Amino acid sequence: MPINSLADLKGKKVRMVGKATGYVLQKLGAVQVMTSPAEVAQAMSVGAVDAVAFATHNIDWSMGLADVAKYCIGPSWHQSFNASGVIINKDAWDSLSPEFKKIIEAATMENTIYMTAIAQWDEIPYIDKFKDKGVKNTKFSEKDLKQVEEWVWEYIVEEAKNNPDYNKIVTSMLQYLKDYREVRYLQTPFAQGRNPGSFPNLPRLK
Repeated sequence: MPINSLADLKGKKVRMVGKATGYVLQKLGAVQVMTSPAEVAQAMSVGAVDAVAFATHNIDWSMGLADVAKYCIGPSWHQSFNASGVIINKDAWDSLSPEFKKIIEAATMENTIYMTAIAQWDEIPYIDKFKDKGVKNTKFSEKDLKQVEEWVWEYIVEEAKNNPDYNKIVTSMLQYLKDYREVRYLQTPFAQGRNPGSFPNLPRLK
């Protein structure tokens, strides 16, 4: 059956990663299933999972999801932005010369900009390829997205209470989104992204 709303996910086995995602799926009455990328398409074909959230259309295509899926719903609320990053052991980082650190920082920044651009560019032909396979695109409503946002804020507040590192990181990220609201508002509808409808009640979020 098609997935046209959050309510349609009730009782479904959904391959999605992330603890906050699992919290939302639990609220929906769905079951989070962890499946390795190489087994995702097969899991769909045999009914081990009912739905899959993975990556961009070109990556989903390369995994064979167009052969086992009939519907594609967006936006991707669990992974609203595709980018890349680098994780480096702190002791190894501290051992590098200032010049080498600058090289790594510049290369990382360039790679992030490139991958962000190419990920969006690659969406163009692959959305059409999915359509040619008979996959129908649908979208979650603004009401559904608001509900997801509220549940994610619930999760964030509870997790931040128990994990100081998480609290520091998520507060920094949300502070940026909050500070950027006016800029994005003035640029709408030409800016990328959207402003959250609300923000979680975190102690250090101004």
